Amino acid sequence: MAINAVRPEKEATGILRRAYPYREFADADFETLFSYLTADYEGLEDKNVYAKIWRDSNDAPDGEHHYPDFDVGEALIGKRGRLARVIYMTNIGTIPDSFSCSVFVRGGNERVGQLDENYLDTLEKGDVFVLGGSHYEFRYRRGSKVYVDPTGARPTVPSWFAERLPLSYDLGREILAFQGELLACLEEGGPPAVRRWLREFPVDEAALRALTRMFDEQVRYAGSESVSTPTRLAVEEETDHGEYKRRYYVHSNYGRRFNDGFSRLLAYHCAQEANANVAVAVADNGFSLAMPLNRKLDLVGIIEDIDPEAVRADLRASLDGTDLLKRYFRIDATRALMILKRYKGYEKSASQQQVSSEMLLGFAEELENFAVIEETYRELLEDKLDVGAIEDVVADVETGKIEVRSQRLSSPTPRAFGLATLMASDVVLAEDESRVLQEFHERVLESIDDGRSEAIPGVDAEG
Repeated sequence: MAINAVRPEKEATGILRRAYPYREFADADFETLFSYLTADYEGLEDKNVYAKIWRDSNDAPDGEHHYPDFDVGEALIGKRGRLARVIYMTNIGTIPDSFSCSVFVRGGNERVGQLDENYLDTLEKGDVFVLGGSHYEFRYRRGSKVYVDPTGARPTVPSWFAERLPLSYDLGREILAFQGELLACLEEGGPPAVRRWLREFPVDEAALRALTRMFDEQVRYAGSESVSTPTRLAVEEETDHGEYKRRYYVHSNYGRRFNDGFSRLLAYHCAQEANANVAVAVADNGFSLAMPLNRKLDLVGIIEDIDPEAVRADLRASLDGTDLLKRYFRIDATRALMILKRYKGYEKSASQQQVSSEMLLGFAEELENFAVIEETYRELLEDKLDVGAIEDVVADVETGKIEVRSQRLSSPTPRAFGLATLMASDVVLAEDESRVLQEFHERVLESIDDGRSEAIPGVDAEG
């Protein structure tokens, strides 16, 4: 708007507030935005980030800057710089650039492959992954380069979902309602009643019998409380003495975005309480947390003690210093013309933009209410991690609308098989996953055939 013509500030803010995303934009939010656009921060121009607009009151007729179409003293905005229109037209866009990162072994120049930058969102320092058939431990990233150490340790990074469409929050809640009805049907009339009920839906006979068998084995193995419903969040604790790991499987069937955010929130609290690194693997129907076996904590208590009012602040703190934050800051800094992709015939690649953004990120985080930083966190929390849904579920736990139930098991339940294979250290290829799933299933059947339940009733993570 400022590029097209000098106009009153109140006209610009009025137009923006008529747009749905800015309908609740307060005056303080506009002040934050204008502070960035006018480069009203000390040291910002030293980082080659310049003002995009000017903002001033209209001078008197004999003043230096008088615009006769507007009242004297009226707050006006206009473009800053002769190249403002060219910069805007050649740099603006909503689809972010992406790139692959080259992987190098530390202490040398040996290049061992490349990784998609989206995959780096799942990596933390010390994670082990497979690349080209070899195992590497992730150490750090610098711009478009990833530095690793060769290792003989087993992989700790779960499978990569790539472009698979995620389960949505609303559909996840419908699945929870479906599970609740199925459990009621199973309790009332057993598997035959479930099969009769399922035949009312457009489900083929093979899928119908597979669903019935899975939930029947689930309940016989660990009881109905091992299945999440609209009023229950089921948690499993598994102690793996072979790999010296304690694993928690959280059956939060609220979709991938919710689980990505909720798992980060719980991992943040668990790491603080257990003083240990927490490995996370996320799926549509839940997530798993893993930590050393000698670290014991009350996960149910942690979930129940989370303050809904503190969810945003805690989740924001959990993102500090992550590659996910760095990537989204680059995207938003480019959209905000803080980093120019094209200028006077020169073009920056996505990897060069990443280097520039990492140099700016530390400086920007020190600025109070810096618009680009605030938008980066907003996009992560609301668009990427579904913080609103997390707040709703945590509030329901606090008020008792959702009960959190935990059980300790020697082997995962059928509903946790998928989550368990995400974290299984010896699952690399599809045939490995099939073998591990078969082993899990055999343990469940053996327990059922012996007539014993693996669940320890009333025992939570502290029990």
